[in-house]
Amino acid sequence: MNIKNKIPVKAGVAKQSPPEFLGDCFAHSLIFDFALMNTDIQFPHGLAMTVPTHWMEVKNPFQLKNYFMKFAPSFYLKNIHIRCAMFLLFSLTTTHIYAQPKKQISADTALFFDSHFHLTNYVQEGISIQKFLSIMGTTTGRSTLFGIPLQQQWSYSNTGDFAPTYYLASDAPLYYYSFTDAYIAMTYRSLSAKDQKRFDPMITGFNPADMYAADHIKRVLLLFPGVFSGIGEFSIHKEFVSSKIAGEVASLTNPALDRILDFCAESGLLSILHNDIDMPFPKSGQDPYLIKQIVDLFRKHKNTKIIWAHCGLGRIVRPVEEQISFLDKFLADPTLSHVCFDISWSEVAKYIVRTPATIKATATLINKYPDRFLFGTDEVAPPDAEKYQAVYRSYQPLLAQLSAEARYKLLKGNYTRLFDEARVSVRAWEKAHQNDSTVTVPISTTSSGTGNQD
Repeated sequence: MNIKNKIPVKAGVAKQSPPEFLGDCFAHSLIFDFALMNTDIQFPHGLAMTVPTHWMEVKNPFQLKNYFMKFAPSFYLKNIHIRCAMFLLFSLTTTHIYAQPKKQISADTALFFDSHFHLTNYVQEGISIQKFLSIMGTTTGRSTLFGIPLQQQWSYSNTGDFAPTYYLASDAPLYYYSFTDAYIAMTYRSLSAKDQKRFDPMITGFNPADMYAADHIKRVLLLFPGVFSGIGEFSIHKEFVSSKIAGEVASLTNPALDRILDFCAESGLLSILHNDIDMPFPKSGQDPYLIKQIVDLFRKHKNTKIIWAHCGLGRIVRPVEEQISFLDKFLADPTLSHVCFDISWSEVAKYIVRTPATIKATATLINKYPDRFLFGTDEVAPPDAEKYQAVYRSYQPLLAQLSAEARYKLLKGNYTRLFDEARVSVRAWEKAHQNDSTVTVPISTTSSGTGNQD
């Protein structure tokens, strides 16, 4: 390289642009002027240069001028190449520094995300969404949002002037109440865009024993695009409840349920399913046949993301013998990897934190499978934060024995992963079907349980 061609012929006149000239000043001054030195140091952008041993400890160009002035002041002041090089190096480095993406400081100070929350009760009454936002405060970052798909009938011949609000308060039947989906959708739409991001509404107002249930779910998605993330909580076998529902009893072997779960696989809807792991008060040695039926159902619908609510437990449906062993085998089975569990409900918490042994066994299981469990409250229209956060407080002994990873995923991480994936998938399905009619006779959905499978 001919250095003379790179140096200005006259003051203020250069054959190259200023950046090119400064770059060459940088290269030549540091290569040729320090050619006798033999200590290498790495600068930004991979520029290697030979510098005096005194400057070996220099970490950035902000220090370099000070070292020049300390060890070779006359050389630095008299050498225009060095000063130009310093200017360029400063520019390159500051550009490099300020071009780096800033670390995101998370504003998430929430204690938990709630994977299981009912805004309304068994007579479709509850609290307003604004009241619930106030209760959530900064303690709850995100929450599902659903009502209860069943309405308790007020039968005057049964309870007279007493108006029951819970299914255990009357012998009158329950019936499916489909308007709950429209109510939840309109409630969600009443929120600001910022507040909407905190909620994942769910479709619940369908009868899982009805072959048209899948078409109801489709109709709701098309009528309220941009709202729902999943279906549920809906129940198949539930203590006291199943036998009270008017009409055909739901079943894990009913093809109507296959149609529902097939459509969830097609649309990306996340499904929260309540199904007791056993019958209430089983006889000693009785075969828990529901376990086989539900495992068969899950294996049939491997492309549907499912949350098995309450780990299959209930108010009086207690853990089956060797429950932890069953769950361990279930979670280790690759054909069931699409199924997660929530530990919502105070009734479930009482089993888990009952003794030091049950706490330890549950913590060991969650630590072993940290991606498969979600926290939820299962609160129904709570009146205040004290009541709403009761389940979270009851789980403190369990949380104390979880690893940092497992605790984060249980309380927030798995919620984020599953519901964010569902949002993306469902929005894509809605966009692809936005011109579909919501009032004509629906197109049949496969009921074999083998649709949408690889």
